[in-house]
Amino acid sequence: MCFAVAFTFPVWLQAQNEKNEKEIELLYFNHGDSVSLRWTPTDADAMLEGARQGYTVQRRTKGESEWTSISPVLIPASNESFAILELNNPDAAAVRELLYRNERDSDGLPRTESEAEFEDNLLFAMSLYACDLSVELAQAAALHFVDRKADKQAVYQYRVIFETGRRLQNVREVEVNMQVKSVLPAPEIFDAKFGKSDVAFSWPIDRFVGFYSGYRIERSLDSIRFEPVKERPIVHGYTDDRFEFTANFRDTLLNRTSMHYYRLSGYSPFGMYGPVSKVVKGRGEPDFSDVVLRIDTVIFGTEHAGISWKMDNMLEKRIKGFDVRRTTDFKSGFTTLNNKMLSPSVRNFKDTKPGKSNYYQIIAYGKSEGQVAESDIYFRTRVDTIPPATPAGLKGYIDSTGIARLSWQPNKEDDILGYQVFVSNSGRDGDFINAMRKILPDTAFSDTLPLNTLTNDIYYKVAAFDRNYNPSKLSDAIKLMKPDTLPPVAALFTKVEQLNGKMVIAWDNSSSLDLKRVELYRSINHSDSLEQLQEWIVPQLVSSYTDPFEFKPETPIRYVIRSYDESGNMSEKRSLPYFFKGELPPCIGNLTVEIERTEKKQIQLRWERTSDCKLTRTVIYRKEGENGRMLPVASIGPNNFFYIDPDVSIGSKYIYIVRAIAERSSKAIYSNEITF
Repeated sequence: MCFAVAFTFPVWLQAQNEKNEKEIELLYFNHGDSVSLRWTPTDADAMLEGARQGYTVQRRTKGESEWTSISPVLIPASNESFAILELNNPDAAAVRELLYRNERDSDGLPRTESEAEFEDNLLFAMSLYACDLSVELAQAAALHFVDRKADKQAVYQYRVIFETGRRLQNVREVEVNMQVKSVLPAPEIFDAKFGKSDVAFSWPIDRFVGFYSGYRIERSLDSIRFEPVKERPIVHGYTDDRFEFTANFRDTLLNRTSMHYYRLSGYSPFGMYGPVSKVVKGRGEPDFSDVVLRIDTVIFGTEHAGISWKMDNMLEKRIKGFDVRRTTDFKSGFTTLNNKMLSPSVRNFKDTKPGKSNYYQIIAYGKSEGQVAESDIYFRTRVDTIPPATPAGLKGYIDSTGIARLSWQPNKEDDILGYQVFVSNSGRDGDFINAMRKILPDTAFSDTLPLNTLTNDIYYKVAAFDRNYNPSKLSDAIKLMKPDTLPPVAALFTKVEQLNGKMVIAWDNSSSLDLKRVELYRSINHSDSLEQLQEWIVPQLVSSYTDPFEFKPETPIRYVIRSYDESGNMSEKRSLPYFFKGELPPCIGNLTVEIERTEKKQIQLRWERTSDCKLTRTVIYRKEGENGRMLPVASIGPNNFFYIDPDVSIGSKYIYIVRAIAERSSKAIYSNEITF
């Protein structure tokens, strides 16, 4: 196919000329509602002919004999347009040079026939490479078209022909069933071999011929965020026929100790990347030069000193062993304290005969001859073994830029050398680590903290050191909160209504996790001043409140809820204004109810009413027995004055109430309970 780019140019061109009898090759991609077409003449002369004549895309429904042109005459962009494209895409130069080249060489002399053939074939191959990696260049070279008027149910045949001149009919025809969308294959095999500082990839490409013109390898250090290792697609090239269908690529690792994750996808000449492969992972092999030693602590007991050191445990396999060395004055040089080399897994050592002043150093030896790594020199003295008092009065804060500022009371001992600060994200005793290597001479410390972390709290402790480097016990921890400038989510009013002459308010509290307290306020008569009604502290929150205030009719009322988080940030939510309604005036009148049993053993109610109110309906309530529930059993018009209850049983006791309901401006009238 003309879109295979795994080639060395002359060999590929020769193979194409020997094997390919078509004058225009054609590929398609069925999107379901449209069809993308990509084509190319199969040699340089045919491409130049196409540039002079132009191309026409033709289509016919399967089974038809006549072809229909569905495109205008497609001709390449002008020389000037290619020059503009070349500014952003250097690959455009090859296409431009082939289509608009000067027929004289750089010395001003005419090209020989063999020179012209070789140069044109080379430019032709480079042009195919450029168009396969850029849909924009393929369109500029008149080698790309999209049929956007395809019937989703049809089966089409497509071809691309030269417009005029040569009568070339030997072109590739493709058949497209619109109901079968094109699918790009996913790489199933993607192998990686990790070296010391690089990784070599290989993958088969024989099943991708006609699908992909290039490939993209993406890299990640966390298996989540992947980025391409190269900006442009990787093109398969080979000189050994054994690798005709096997692509290879090598990437330099970002470092030798981190886990690296890679995945592969193909790039289609239609400008799309296909599905990604499985993820492969690995890391390099750390070299002995990566070994970094650090003496962590030197602790003096009554008769000995304990030395501990740190290094990356991943590098243990590069270490043959350790020596612990000490000198007391540098004049006599260092002495090795251990009788035999310590194991690579050892991280501490006991000095049974420390001097008054002690300079320690750890030496690591590699497995290869001459490989030596040294730690920094660590000084400790043991003249005084009594530690100072634990520092007191530790306090601090974190400002809006993320700088933690600590201070504490100075120790009263005369031999205080200074202080060290220890930090922890959890506050657990075993999690505190030294926040600095040096000893502070004063009682203040600042620490720059990252604010884009998942933890909001940080804990500090302080230890005092005397001039003999005796450390005190760590102080009590202080908890500091990183700056929080975002207010909590505002509360949401769900109800503001008048009930039984009182205002009842309900709301949904803020959903913020750091919510600390909620305050409820009220304003009346459109005043800007707020009166605080209540305050609730987490976790004793409520979500409703009945306002005991006696409002006058038509008083405008508004409620405000303020939500505060642990950092003091506040959000405010105001209710819509509510106008208090006065109590409805009672109806003037009453109901007089009579009750009797009918001939059909039913209960009949009759009533009279005297009222100045305009009624809307009458509701009859009934309960059976003293312990029954009073329920509505009928609703009748306002001008009816009797009701027959058909659902009664002999021997049962029934109690009735009749309620005459007035218009909204007046209260309803209730009768007394009537028993039968």
